[in-house]
Amino acid sequence: MFIRLFAFYFFETVSDLIEENLNLVKAMEASGKYSNVTTYRSSGIDERPGWERAGFTTKSNDSILVSLIFCSVRRGYAFKVRVTARNLTEDVKGFVAAMQELIDQAPA
Repeated sequence: MFIRLFAFYFFETVSDLIEENLNLVKAMEASGKYSNVTTYRSSGIDERPGWERAGFTTKSNDSILVSLIFCSVRRGYAFKVRVTARNLTEDVKGFVAAMQELIDQAPA
């Protein structure tokens, strides 16, 4: 989990935060750290108000990585939860579902 305080003159939306994260992944692909990057953004239909999800798959060190990103911006702070795993096992799916449930239950 990452929490970042914005400067008083700087404002970023949840969409900006998601885009920033996906651009970072693409930059890592351009630098050779990742290869075959595919990014995803949620449609927003099932999102908790104030939160957005995105994700990506990539190859790194001959392993496939799956990463899911949950972001929100509240009162001048950016909140990002990123879950990354080498394989999308049932345990990882369960962890992601539990994380989504925590976000869904959080006060608005």
